[in-house]
Amino acid sequence: MADPSPPEGVVEVTPKLKLREFTESAVDSIIHFQILELEDQLYVWIGSGGARMESLHTAMMTKFDNLPVVATHFGEGAVGDGAALAQRLSKKTGKAVSVSCSLPPNTPLLQAVAEKRLIKELTQPTQAADPQPPSENTETASNNAQ
Repeated sequence: MADPSPPEGVVEVTPKLKLREFTESAVDSIIHFQILELEDQLYVWIGSGGARMESLHTAMMTKFDNLPVVATHFGEGAVGDGAALAQRLSKKTGKAVSVSCSLPPNTPLLQAVAEKRLIKELTQPTQAADPQPPSENTETASNNAQ
């Protein structure tokens, strides 16, 4: 029987992908979050009132500036919305961050609650082998299916 090792010159790679979904109750609203975490980048979706993608912004650090550069792929965002949030998250995490923020316009308190919860989720230590148990305000994908 042949050895199952890869051919010469081929390197096997273990995918490192983590998906987190949770909700937060705040200001008479429920905020839904989805974080897709890759090794050196994050995709963050935040929304309330339905699953939709109204805009997409990506921010990443460069060697030329202390602030991350931001690109808007589509949509527009109010001040404090997607582009600025992507920039703050990129600076905080040191990763490239793509953000789609579908919160109602002119809701700075709701946006502040969402950002605070995101920072908490992104900075808390995680265990590589076992997924995080859900907290009081957290719903995982498996909980949503029930």
